[in-house]
Amino acid sequence: MTDWLKEIKTRANAATEAPWGVYDQGTLVEVVAGHVEHDTGYRCRRQIARLDDEPIDNIPEHTGWDADQDYGQLVLDAEFMAAARTGIPQLLDWIDQLQAEVDSLRAEKEQLRLALIRGAA
Repeated sequence: MTDWLKEIKTRANAATEAPWGVYDQGTLVEVVAGHVEHDTGYRCRRQIARLDDEPIDNIPEHTGWDADQDYGQLVLDAEFMAAARTGIPQLLDWIDQLQAEVDSLRAEKEQLRLALIRGAA
């Protein structure tokens, strides 16, 4: 496993336990662990991030979005963050499975190579 994959796995293992969810308050969006909505708001084990709708766009030549588009993007970004908490470990597990298959195929290839050498001798 490469160093950068090890670093990703370490960060994923250290992060607050999944699942994470998104609570959209209409003026700010929160990414939270253990998100449970109810009639008057939500409960959670831990707040992960709070994203407010004030765009920080200090590049004058950027045309930007209107307020609705900006807030919509904020919600999409929060949903991405929340989904990454379970998606990243799933990707890492898949990479581990693929690496095991590659290692197995390499071992088979080496066995075939040795068998061909013995057969040619």
